[in-house]
Amino acid sequence: MCLAMMALIMSSCKNEDISISREVSFEVTPYEVINKWIPYVLNESSLTDLSSNNQLRINLLVYDRNGGLIASDTKKLKDYNENMITTLELSHGEYTVVAISDVIENGNDLCWTIKGTERLSTLMIEKISSVINGEEAIVGIGNAKIMVDADHSSHHVEMRPAGALVIVKDSNMKYWEGVVSRSYLYSTKLNHAYTFNDNGSYVPNSDENLTFNYRIHYNYPEWMQPNFIYWEYHFIQPFGNTAFQWRMLVNNDEGGVDEMAHNDTYQANIKESNVYEFFFDWPNLEWTLKDLTANGKTTIGGDCGVYAGTKKDNMHYSEESFIGESLGGCQVINKEALEAILK
Repeated sequence: MCLAMMALIMSSCKNEDISISREVSFEVTPYEVINKWIPYVLNESSLTDLSSNNQLRINLLVYDRNGGLIASDTKKLKDYNENMITTLELSHGEYTVVAISDVIENGNDLCWTIKGTERLSTLMIEKISSVINGEEAIVGIGNAKIMVDADHSSHHVEMRPAGALVIVKDSNMKYWEGVVSRSYLYSTKLNHAYTFNDNGSYVPNSDENLTFNYRIHYNYPEWMQPNFIYWEYHFIQPFGNTAFQWRMLVNNDEGGVDEMAHNDTYQANIKESNVYEFFFDWPNLEWTLKDLTANGKTTIGGDCGVYAGTKKDNMHYSEESFIGESLGGCQVINKEALEAILK
């Protein structure tokens, strides 16, 4: 009897040490990633407006208390209204779940690549293309803390856009005949990468430069039709204390071009999920910024005067003027080119 009791006790101890895996179901919903941006980016929630080779990729990553990857799965969808349903084997314990959505082409990375998945501390979404920045560049991220036990075998992860939408509009660009090639919208910060903290929340990692090296938008006059408004949209990370500046290229009498920009810049805090509209009114050379999410409006920049080509002997140059025309709201960026003209 004693031997039997000892065998029972030893068996019980061994069973307590065994970690029992359970089938845990997950439902990941990506619809909120673009819900507030319809119809700016997509017709309803479908990707059919994009290339037939595009798919919505969702990566589900599960990390243990020490930040190590325990389980993962990837699904490829054609619609933001579809949900990712998957079942993973997990033992009893607490986990951090991260869900990432992006658009891929022919099954391959298109705008972003996911790196360092082995640990939460090294997980990174890194930008691989500076050209694609429309709906193909939208990143969605969701996270959750979950507990797996006998009573909890099903979990829901809702995703949200990990950035903001910037809409840029040009109106009557041909009106200003001195614009020879294109207009730009520049920013001091631009998307670069996302990292994650211990809670699975993303942390934006933007490049920063005080010389407006990051071009968000450009437009060519030959693309514009009279009385038409040309517009496009761009996905950018949320970040604080960034500056935007509008520039354009104009003809000079030497057959070249000079770059010009507004003196004024707009300091903005770009918020997740928000929609911002930059509107360039070419006849008056005025530009405005509107937060469409909050229905607010802030006017920035000013009247730069209308450019008119003049002969070289009529030119005069200063910080506030260019080729004989008043440009009170603008500044000359390429001063060396102008000085060469005056010589």
